[in-house]
Amino acid sequence: MLMTTSCLHVRKKTEFERQAQAWCDRLALFGLKLNFKRTEYLTTDVNEHGSIKIHGTELSRVTSFKYLGSTVTSDGSLKLEVNARIACRALSVSLRLRELKRALNVMETKMLRWTAVAIDHIRNYAILKKFGVAEKMSEICLRSLVQIDRQKVLNLKLQMKSDGVKLACIKCGEIPTNIDKHLKEVHDVKTSSDWLKNIRVIRDPGNTLSQAAVSTQVSANSPHLNKLMSLINTVDKK
Repeated sequence: MLMTTSCLHVRKKTEFERQAQAWCDRLALFGLKLNFKRTEYLTTDVNEHGSIKIHGTELSRVTSFKYLGSTVTSDGSLKLEVNARIACRALSVSLRLRELKRALNVMETKMLRWTAVAIDHIRNYAILKKFGVAEKMSEICLRSLVQIDRQKVLNLKLQMKSDGVKLACIKCGEIPTNIDKHLKEVHDVKTSSDWLKNIRVIRDPGNTLSQAAVSTQVSANSPHLNKLMSLINTVDKK
């Protein structure tokens, strides 16, 4: 089946009927057949009556039809063309709104899935950093000592590890009321938020030792290691 849109432009009705008949015969030579139901006849002569015939079949006469994306009318008016353009524009806007709603639904689904699944496997620090409250939350955690380690505080200033990372431990002794001051001094040592990633505040759960400690991993070649060690010595003297 071959479907195409063709148009014949002729000034006289008799000439148009002759060309339409020749066109139909030419199609028959190639085994094709003209669809008379879909073939229409339009004229701009308002005084002309009737239509043309091809092999005895009269074609339907219309006042408008579409050709090359435009609506052609017998009286030359643009009302149908304007309405078609408005409808096309409305359809385009509707499709865009539909795509936008679909994109928003996909985004909402991803957010809900991230909250329900991925959030359980992401460190709290990464989430707080994403919302821009990591530093403030770190200060609050340091002040309240919310993370408790049930192991006793080691009375060590510096403990070497095999992987080249040093563990610094500040002992606050018998003055737990001044721990905020020491924590604030340690907090001032850091220069980037990466320092807070591995921060861990520990305290004896039974309060039997009446002491607290702050431990953090510091690189062996860190420029702040000397300052941290001097702070440890200062706290021990107090």
